[in-house]
Amino acid sequence: MRNRKIPILLFALLAIFFFRFIPAPTGLNADGMQVVGIFLGTLLLWIFVGIDWPSLLCLAALTLVPVLDPEQVFASSFGNETFVFLLFTFMLTYALSQTSIIKRIALAFITSKWAQKGAWQLTLLFLLSVFTSGALI
Repeated sequence: MRNRKIPILLFALLAIFFFRFIPAPTGLNADGMQVVGIFLGTLLLWIFVGIDWPSLLCLAALTLVPVLDPEQVFASSFGNETFVFLLFTFMLTYALSQTSIIKRIALAFITSKWAQKGAWQLTLLFLLSVFTSGALI
């Protein structure tokens, strides 16, 4: 299975680092083509590899774009309030997953007598359990 990821990894890295040298369409300069290549390659890596190191590679590659300052890139990523929100959300989600509270909530909804009445009730309670878990987070 790992051998199937190698062509995708190579294509993504080529897109990230060499998309700048492809002739740009009208209205787009070389810096724009470089950013398009970075996001195309990062998207492929997110889909087929993971989200951890490709995200950091994306930030590092964005610092190589001549019109972007590294300080500007890092201030827009790690210094953004969305990053802080997501960081604490992931921390809380991890802490909740280590306890049995999420499992208890899901089982309470899905194993109720109302959920056993039919498929629509089970689906509704399943989605309601997801909503309740999300509301806790």
